[in-house]
Amino acid sequence: MGIYFGGHVSHYNMDKEWVFIIGPVKEKSEAEVLQITNGMLPRLSEGVLVDDSKVPICLYGTGVPHVFAQAEVGTEMISANKARGTIQPHSKPQK
Repeated sequence: MGIYFGGHVSHYNMDKEWVFIIGPVKEKSEAEVLQITNGMLPRLSEGVLVDDSKVPICLYGTGVPHVFAQAEVGTEMISANKARGTIQPHSKPQK
Protein backbone atom coordinates (compact mmCIF):
# COMPACT_ATOMS: atom_id res chain seq x y z
CA MET A 1 0.00 0.00 0.00
CA GLY A 2 1.14 3.50 -0.76
CA ILE A 3 -0.04 6.96 0.17
CA TYR A 4 -0.94 9.07 -2.86
CA PHE A 5 -2.01 12.59 -3.69
CA GLY A 6 -3.76 13.42 -6.96
CA GLY A 7 -3.34 16.74 -8.68
CA HIS A 8 -4.17 18.78 -11.74
CA VAL A 9 -2.97 22.12 -13.10
CA SER A 10 -5.45 24.30 -15.00
CA HIS A 11 -6.73 27.85 -15.44
CA TYR A 12 -10.26 26.66 -14.53
CA ASN A 13 -11.69 29.56 -16.64
CA MET A 14 -9.70 32.09 -14.61
CA ASP A 15 -6.85 34.47 -15.40
CA LYS A 16 -4.27 32.63 -13.31
CA GLU A 17 -3.19 29.03 -13.30
CA TRP A 18 -4.34 26.97 -10.31
CA VAL A 19 -2.94 23.76 -8.85
CA PHE A 20 -5.57 21.36 -7.48
CA ILE A 21 -4.55 18.57 -5.12
CA ILE A 22 -6.55 15.88 -3.31
CA GLY A 23 -5.35 13.31 -0.78
CA PRO A 24 -3.90 11.53 1.00
CA VAL A 25 -5.37 8.28 -0.30
CA LYS A 26 -3.93 4.96 0.83
CA GLU A 27 -4.26 2.30 -1.88
CA LYS A 28 -2.26 -0.38 -3.71
CA SER A 29 -1.85 1.44 -7.02
CA GLU A 30 -2.05 4.80 -8.73
CA ALA A 31 -4.90 3.45 -10.88
CA GLU A 32 -6.99 2.72 -7.78
CA VAL A 33 -6.25 6.17 -6.38
CA LEU A 34 -7.25 7.81 -9.66
CA GLN A 35 -10.56 5.94 -9.65
CA ILE A 36 -11.25 6.83 -6.01
CA THR A 37 -10.31 10.52 -6.26
CA ASN A 38 -12.19 10.98 -9.55
CA GLY A 39 -15.22 9.53 -7.79
CA MET A 40 -14.88 12.16 -5.04
CA LEU A 41 -14.78 15.14 -7.42
CA PRO A 42 -18.55 15.45 -8.05
CA ARG A 43 -19.18 15.35 -4.29
CA LEU A 44 -16.73 18.06 -3.22
CA SER A 45 -18.25 20.78 -1.07
CA GLU A 46 -18.40 24.33 -2.33
CA GLY A 47 -14.91 25.82 -2.11
CA VAL A 48 -13.97 28.22 0.66
CA LEU A 49 -11.46 30.86 -0.47
CA VAL A 50 -8.75 31.59 2.11
CA ASP A 51 -7.17 34.85 0.98
CA ASP A 52 -5.21 35.76 4.11
CA SER A 53 -1.92 34.34 2.85
CA LYS A 54 0.51 35.30 0.10
CA VAL A 55 -1.14 32.74 -2.19
CA PRO A 56 -4.95 32.42 -2.32
CA ILE A 57 -6.06 28.89 -1.42
CA CYS A 58 -9.49 27.37 -2.01
CA LEU A 59 -10.38 24.53 0.38
CA TYR A 60 -12.96 21.82 -0.35
CA GLY A 61 -14.56 19.15 1.81
CA THR A 62 -14.40 15.64 0.35
CA GLY A 63 -16.84 13.93 2.71
CA VAL A 64 -14.13 11.34 3.36
CA PRO A 65 -12.34 11.44 6.75
CA HIS A 66 -8.69 12.48 6.49
CA VAL A 67 -8.87 13.16 2.73
CA PHE A 68 -8.66 16.83 1.84
CA ALA A 69 -8.79 18.86 -1.35
CA GLN A 70 -7.48 22.31 -2.17
CA ALA A 71 -6.58 24.54 -5.08
CA GLU A 72 -4.00 27.28 -5.00
CA VAL A 73 -2.67 29.79 -7.48
CA GLY A 74 0.68 28.65 -8.82
CA THR A 75 2.67 27.55 -11.80
CA GLU A 76 4.30 24.44 -10.36
CA MET A 77 2.77 21.31 -8.87
CA ILE A 78 3.17 21.51 -5.11
CA SER A 79 5.15 18.72 -3.53
CA ALA A 80 3.57 16.14 -1.24
CA ASN A 81 5.64 17.53 1.63
CA LYS A 82 4.29 21.03 1.05
CA ALA A 83 0.78 19.63 0.66
CA ARG A 84 1.01 17.89 4.04
CA GLY A 85 1.79 21.29 5.52
CA THR A 86 -0.98 23.20 3.72
CA ILE A 87 -3.95 20.90 3.33
CA GLN A 88 -6.34 21.57 6.16
CA PRO A 89 -9.74 20.20 7.09
CA HIS A 90 -12.59 22.67 7.06
CA SER A 91 -16.28 22.72 7.61
CA LYS A 92 -18.83 24.30 5.32
CA PRO A 93 -19.77 27.80 6.52
CA GLN A 94 -23.01 28.04 8.44
CA LYS A 95 -25.80 29.93 6.62
